[in-house]
Amino acid sequence: MMSEQFWFAEDGAENVVILFRARHRVYAGKSRYARIDVIDTVEYGRVLFLDGIVQSAALDEFIYHESLVHPAMLVHPAPRSVCVIGGAEGATIREVAKYGDVRRIVMVDIDGELVEVCRRHLPEWSAGALEDRRLELHIADGRRYLEEAKETFDVILVDLGDPTAGSPAVSLFTREFYDLVFRRLTSQGLACFQGEDLQPNRLAFHARMVIEGQPFRLRYLSPAFLSCLFRLPAYVEEAYARYREIMTDARPCTFQP
Repeated sequence: MMSEQFWFAEDGAENVVILFRARHRVYAGKSRYARIDVIDTVEYGRVLFLDGIVQSAALDEFIYHESLVHPAMLVHPAPRSVCVIGGAEGATIREVAKYGDVRRIVMVDIDGELVEVCRRHLPEWSAGALEDRRLELHIADGRRYLEEAKETFDVILVDLGDPTAGSPAVSLFTREFYDLVFRRLTSQGLACFQGEDLQPNRLAFHARMVIEGQPFRLRYLSPAFLSCLFRLPAYVEEAYARYREIMTDARPCTFQP
């Protein structure tokens, strides 16, 4: 017997509420750091919410996680050691684990309860990476871990939630933290950061992440990157190959909103 559908509100924003038609509330709880909801939605599949804000969804999380991980991993000539700060869902380390030459993966997340919720209720996100023999999982403050670390890494990936008031992520969006990341990179090391919101009305925070004078350039936009914005994602190209019949008056196609 199917349970009755309901509306779940993404209510973490100050001036906007977004409603998701939902089939099932998989998990609802609170860790030391955030309110956690895992909801099976009609449109996006299973969705993780923290403090009422969507973090990732089964339908499209691959877009974010592939974009975060692979540029640095592909540009580095031979990444062997990778550190992930945050990334509780396990999807970031899932992408890192695809590289067979990587010998060591260190994941540091402050919220152990969230990691366990994701391990239990979002197993497709990590796809076994949380059990990868190369993984060292530390439940700790990411900044403190890097401050105390003696080693350097070929790639550091910073996959954090939004730095809202009172969040432990606030101190991981500062010049000092970027300095620290730089010092923990090998001579050819690369770092990639979750760059926050690019909506026009919320751009100030992102802009303040990229002010000149960092130990390495963090600017999001460049001529080369802008040209890439007009390249097609693989799944769009696959759709072109799959749906080759052109719509006509005799054989139209309708859109389902």
